[in-house]
Amino acid sequence: MTGDLRHARHRDATGRAATRQAVVDALTTQTGLAGWWTDTVEVAPGVGGMVKPSFAAAPLPFDLRIDESTATRVVWRAQSFPPHWVGTEVRWELSDAPANAGTRVLFMHAGFAADDAEMPSAAFTWGQCLGRLQKYTESGTPQPYFVR
Repeated sequence: MTGDLRHARHRDATGRAATRQAVVDALTTQTGLAGWWTDTVEVAPGVGGMVKPSFAAAPLPFDLRIDESTATRVVWRAQSFPPHWVGTEVRWELSDAPANAGTRVLFMHAGFAADDAEMPSAAFTWGQCLGRLQKYTESGTPQPYFVR
């Protein structure tokens, strides 16, 4: 993880063996997101659609609008929940992996307030989730980080 306290950044140094389409699907479909992030998620796909993951510790589903969905970038923007995420941007930059025929992922969750005490926890959790994303996109075997 690098960056200041308003941004969480994670990057694959070598890339993953998964195809670009497998990674995009894992970030933009109900089946994909349930495979690595949370087993309880609703998705209205496409730009302008919503990703609504649910978590046992949260009273409401998160609401993330899909602002971009291409073979090189997926962007979500937090709408109204959770409050400390509102206006933040979750961005996934996808490119060819230099070491194999797979996909490199550059992740950033940006726009947190400088004094947001929850941001370090979010950065740590994203790091854990990205490991699950890699395993899921390479194997196809679901293993979500959050299970209700």
